[in-house]
Amino acid sequence: MDTNGKTPILQVQDLKTYYFKEHELIRCVDGISFEVMPGGRMGIAGESGSGKTQTVLSIMGLNESTPGMISGEIHINGNQITDGLQNLSRVEERDGHIFVTKDVAAWQRIYERNIKPHRGKTLSMVFQEPRSSLSPYFTIREQLEETLSSLLNGSRLNGGFEQLVMPLFERLKFRNSKQILSAYPHQLSGGESQRIMLALALLGEPQLLIADEPTTQLDALTQFHVVNLFDSILREKQLSLLFISHNLALVAHLVDTVCIMYRGRIVEKGPAKALITSGSGSAHPYTRELLNVFNGGRGQNRNGGYISNAGASSKGCRYQHRCDLKRRLDPGLGRRCENESPSLDKISKDHWVACWHKER
Repeated sequence: MDTNGKTPILQVQDLKTYYFKEHELIRCVDGISFEVMPGGRMGIAGESGSGKTQTVLSIMGLNESTPGMISGEIHINGNQITDGLQNLSRVEERDGHIFVTKDVAAWQRIYERNIKPHRGKTLSMVFQEPRSSLSPYFTIREQLEETLSSLLNGSRLNGGFEQLVMPLFERLKFRNSKQILSAYPHQLSGGESQRIMLALALLGEPQLLIADEPTTQLDALTQFHVVNLFDSILREKQLSLLFISHNLALVAHLVDTVCIMYRGRIVEKGPAKALITSGSGSAHPYTRELLNVFNGGRGQNRNGGYISNAGASSKGCRYQHRCDLKRRLDPGLGRRCENESPSLDKISKDHWVACWHKER
């Protein structure tokens, strides 16, 4: 609970999502914490593979494959939905070997039961690839009806479909609503498909909208219109937002606070405009590298823009192998980066950084 006495809609504490494949531990999300307040707008930014999408899929219980472990605490409106799950999965490292104890089936069964009353109602998600999320075998109307039926716990709509959907379509600026409803997904443009995904997310009147790279597949002009529509809907309905993106300009435009992720961890957190719009506001070398690349410069990444968390050790700073700052440090100071993992510490009002040499 914050100092104003408000309860966060979403509070995540020490979330970890590990996969265990072929004797290798993949730390997709490795102990991150954040919260989204009522009316707040939180962003998570970073390169592909940094753990952004796995974070929100873990919160919503929508991981496509079975994780070796998910742990931590997730609170929705003050209610912990992960209570009793901590002992169902555990990863230990002893003498250089990894030991995994898990009952994934039990974890998923309990978590699904706990998250189901909130999914689509308190929390709702807009995915990055709408045409992959929409079924090609059913019309848009049929898919909207199915979602509404699920939100109503299987109850029939009793002819109220138009009353519920048409006002929403008007807000989403569909000019040909009847034609859209009778269409199949492949008959829609990219912008129309994404607006349908937004309609599906809004049907349950959620408090928090989670958007995972919602404009990645759109051209620049359509992206501009969709982002402005997101912004106006959020203001009109007074929704909170958790926005996931690698596009720093969109992050700065849509959110108030941003978490910068690298290899499963949050390395910097602060006001979005200060960190992104004003390059001098960032304190972590990775954030500065992201900004440099975004503004047309060159970064230190040599793997085609994708970060692998496979085998990521908990020893030392995850960013040390790419860090220009470390290479300029005295060897004695640099050894701290190699051997100790920095915690996310507050360096000023509303600004946290995980770097041993943030003061430089």
